[in-house]
Amino acid sequence: MTTEKIMQRLDRIEEALEKLFTLNSAQNKIFLTLEKAKEKADYYFEYKEGVYKYEVGGKCTLVENEKVLIDNVDNVYWYKKGTYVYKKDGKQFRVKDGITTEI
Repeated sequence: MTTEKIMQRLDRIEEALEKLFTLNSAQNKIFLTLEKAKEKADYYFEYKEGVYKYEVGGKCTLVENEKVLIDNVDNVYWYKKGTYVYKKDGKQFRVKDGITTEI
């Protein structure tokens, strides 16, 4: 096998792995890993290891330990595990332990 063919196969393997890592199988939602968010998002912020938000096209996504907590919102702020605030369509909401309250 030539070096060129090996490189082509490695490229295909890399593409397949990228798709696998960005698929959140638990919720069946696609999201950017932190590394991809650093490269492709308009903005990203890492709260702590495993918890980050990113913005693409004016919409935000919050990821906690490879689980999308919320996406497609105007803004989001993470406070601690299970507690975050988000803004969508001019309204603000708090989520604490799975209970959403308009604030």
